[in-house]
Amino acid sequence: MKRITLLPQMLITAIFLVATSCNILDDEPKAEEYESTSPYDVFAQQSQQELFDIWEKDTEPNSSGRIEESSSEDDEFCDIPLVQVNWNNTRTVLTVNFSNFRCEPPEIVRNGGISLTLVSGESVEAKNSVVKVTYTNFTVTDTNTGKYVEYNGERFITNLSGGKFKYLKKNDPPVVHKVRSYNFKINYNGTGEITENTARYKVLDKINHFAGYQMTIYPDTVINGMNVADWGTLKNGKPYYHIIHEPIVYQSCARHCRYINGVRSKKVVGGRETFTVFGVTAQGEEFFNTCLSYGRLVYYFNSKGDSIATVIKHP
Repeated sequence: MKRITLLPQMLITAIFLVATSCNILDDEPKAEEYESTSPYDVFAQQSQQELFDIWEKDTEPNSSGRIEESSSEDDEFCDIPLVQVNWNNTRTVLTVNFSNFRCEPPEIVRNGGISLTLVSGESVEAKNSVVKVTYTNFTVTDTNTGKYVEYNGERFITNLSGGKFKYLKKNDPPVVHKVRSYNFKINYNGTGEITENTARYKVLDKINHFAGYQMTIYPDTVINGMNVADWGTLKNGKPYYHIIHEPIVYQSCARHCRYINGVRSKKVVGGRETFTVFGVTAQGEEFFNTCLSYGRLVYYFNSKGDSIATVIKHP
């Protein structure tokens, strides 16, 4: 019960409320208001990683200069359509344009573009090489609800360790990436833009000899004594901070990718602080570091001082 020890009374109260009644008070905000882009951000991460996988694999293009989606049994480039490669650019630019492509779960649809450009270093696997990831009207839509998140902007990824994640074997040293973004734009359901800055690093490990992998996300800056991974401005103009209390673990689970461990909070200046615990049962009890967990526990304190909690299922 290590995470209950970390955030003692607040988390115990929240889990008690979920386990005993699951009744949410009327003033509870919708998930998107306190979770920002989650759970949609898992699919943005997955799409970016899939494109990195294609690049690292050195896949040969076809006669039109495009890389075809894999036809192998494990469908390792799951949900990746034809990838356009600009071979005239010495830095090599890979661009994928999603158009109603689905993978798992089937209700999630991705549209828009992501491109990768090598801006520093001799190759993507070179130590300290830098890759620019550009999102252009990239959307993740839940067709069951019609809700979506749109991403626009650039992120820069530095390969601190060197090496190719795609070719890691179990027990190999991990690949470590530093991630930075500035004034990145996120729009939830067309209701207004959130701006986001990022300072985090991620450690990529192979967890078995097949397709399984794990990514652990750590904060990489301190602001006002807080271990911050992301910060920016909400659509209402209020500043916010994403604080990581325990590293966030993201793992491939068959054809799904899920957050299965970690604790983070979102602190809004002039507002409340909301906590998220990854890896719980449907009753909000700890069940972390396994693909069999139900989802995440989200809780906060309302203006009356009451603890409000809900459990959100993995997408």
